[in-house]
Amino acid sequence: MGTLSVAFMNTFALDECFHFRYIRRMTPSEHIIECKFGGIRPMARIIKKPPATVANWKKRGIPARHQQCLLDIARAQNIDLTPADFFKKAFPPN
Repeated sequence: MGTLSVAFMNTFALDECFHFRYIRRMTPSEHIIECKFGGIRPMARIIKKPPATVANWKKRGIPARHQQCLLDIARAQNIDLTPADFFKKAFPPN
């Protein structure tokens, strides 16, 4: 068996059953919602917005007018969120 290219390994990952599964890099908004706040519903509860709003942000990006408010809420909830998190290119990084 030959070696796997870096591009292949950045696109696929072994799951717990050792099957290769396709993984897509997360956008900054997906990373913030899923990794920083724990998902759509937990984030919606924390920021007191409807889950549909957070789901829309996950698809389209978090509007700039809400970013400072999210930073303030994250700080109050001890969530490690920085302004740079809104602008990172993709997760996980290479």
